[in-house]
Amino acid sequence: MKKQLAGLQIALALVLVPACTSGAQAGNDSSSSPDSPVVYTADGVSLTIRLEDDSLEISISAPTTGWVSVGFEPSRVMKDADIYIGYVQDGVVLLRDDFGTGNTSHAPDTSLGGESSFTGLSGTETGGVTSITFTIPRNSGDSFDKVLAAGGSYKVLLGYGPEGSDDFTTYHRWVKSVDLTL
Repeated sequence: MKKQLAGLQIALALVLVPACTSGAQAGNDSSSSPDSPVVYTADGVSLTIRLEDDSLEISISAPTTGWVSVGFEPSRVMKDADIYIGYVQDGVVLLRDDFGTGNTSHAPDTSLGGESSFTGLSGTETGGVTSITFTIPRNSGDSFDKVLAAGGSYKVLLGYGPEGSDDFTTYHRWVKSVDLTL
């Protein structure tokens, strides 16, 4: 019963995410460049996307000692999203490149026949805040990754897990969907 109730709460929260979508974006509405990254902040969560030649440097931080995540271009809730979820445990940064396999589920690209498409991983967990930075190609050629063009507008999912959720599967504590222009 407890498990069913928790699952129902998560399903309801994820269904309601599109109703809470915000088009807010800090910075300017033009394309990102190294001198003017896309920056989004809300509820203690910060996302910075810096456009490089053929890649994006992504930094995300949230008020948790658990996982943080960013996802691009879901078709519905989490389905079909290119998701990056990571955490810091005992000073070691772990990140996984996932694909939204359903409205409320995701799996590693590598388990679906794709590749893990990130480099330059770093991160910290300090003062109750988890911060992770990594780089992804704008077009990896992997069918489980999205092509992210300069000047394009994209639905971006942001989320984080509860305190101590150093894994890739614990349900989120906070989630938000925003529209951002690169």
